[in-house]
Amino acid sequence: MDMDERLRAASPGLRAFPVPARAGCRRRGRPVAWRVSAGRGGASHLRNDVLEDLRLLTNFAMDAEQRLCLILVGLTELRRRLAMAMHESLAQRLVVRHHLTGLDRDEVDAYLTHRLRLAGCELPLFEPPAVEALFQSARGLPRQINRIAHYALSAAALAEAKTVNAEHLQHALEELQP
Repeated sequence: MDMDERLRAASPGLRAFPVPARAGCRRRGRPVAWRVSAGRGGASHLRNDVLEDLRLLTNFAMDAEQRLCLILVGLTELRRRLAMAMHESLAQRLVVRHHLTGLDRDEVDAYLTHRLRLAGCELPLFEPPAVEALFQSARGLPRQINRIAHYALSAAALAEAKTVNAEHLQHALEELQP
């Protein structure tokens, strides 16, 4: 079983895709990398034995050249798991780490405009106090912004309002409470 087959057997979410040659990873003369994901949570949901297999695969070096580059994409949970003692050696092999944070307050306006434009709407539907409340409640996280904005838009539509105000946003937050 070659490396491709072994990785695919370990997790159906694994996919190979080319990376630039400057990354230093090659496969039969062609650049190669593995994007490691397992559904929505990405690499965060990989089993411990799969993470160990990935660590073992990073040991392979031929002609003093790395043959495998891993790109681990996951939620904050992945950072926590890599900090565990059992994954210390895999964490030590990570060359670059980057953590995406939530959007800034100013970015939320641009994000909402972009999302509305994708839906075919050119009008500014969210009043400034609603945008501020949305930013505060979602902590700038795009997935939360989408979810809360959807409910706020529904609340505004039910009220037959032309724009979403802070009251609509409050109704949305109440609706989302468990």
